[in-house]
Amino acid sequence: MPSSTLEAALDALFAAPLDQFMAKRAELAGVHSSLAKIRKPPLSAWAVNQAVRAEGKLTKELLDAGAGLRKAQAALLKGGDPDAFRAAQARLHAAVKALRDTAVQLAIGAGHSASAGLSSRLEKTLFAGATGQDDGRKLLEQGRLTADLEVADVLEHGGFGRGENHEQDVASARELKEASTAARELEKAADEVERVAEKAAAAAQAAQARADAATEQARLARQTASQAHERAAEARERATQAAQHLAALQLKKA
Repeated sequence: MPSSTLEAALDALFAAPLDQFMAKRAELAGVHSSLAKIRKPPLSAWAVNQAVRAEGKLTKELLDAGAGLRKAQAALLKGGDPDAFRAAQARLHAAVKALRDTAVQLAIGAGHSASAGLSSRLEKTLFAGATGQDDGRKLLEQGRLTADLEVADVLEHGGFGRGENHEQDVASARELKEASTAARELEKAADEVERVAEKAAAAAQAAQARADAATEQARLARQTASQAHERAAEARERATQAAQHLAALQLKKA
């Protein structure tokens, strides 16, 4: 079992703002080296994590609704009531929408833009996590996702079992899976671009720091030169006064 300090460190890492994730990970990895291997989540997974952490009751409803849908599907495949399945599906969709909206607002509040693609990925991850039976569901519940989740079996099987709309449902599920694969590839590309941007931002910050230091050095040099000119002028003034005083003494002796 992970230690309580490691659990606290994991919570601190996944609760951190997305643009501070890498720095926070490096900080915490100094104490818990295993954290260094944790991948930075994409915006969609990060937003789900924050929504789950902010809305415990909505998260519980989501997970309960997901388990209910799986149970209803199993019953339907054995000849159960389609209306019961549709009711379970409607309940889950409502729970997904509630947490999706929360995640979108949290993303916007943190300064990120909310696109239609983001909303779609949020729904997919929430639906997949709620209906899943593997580690994805647990990571969703903990708010520790590092990637979007795959579409759950409930969608893979067309949702309504082998009813009159089965072929259409299977085709829709296949299309959704293909879109999910494409989205993951785009997400990986976006992660790489973000890593390059972070490096560029760090380089720019370092360059700015050097420029600021050079500007300050130039200002100090100008100030020193100005002070030297003032001292030279004062010295010349004193020399002139001394020469005048000497001339006056010589006149008196003469």
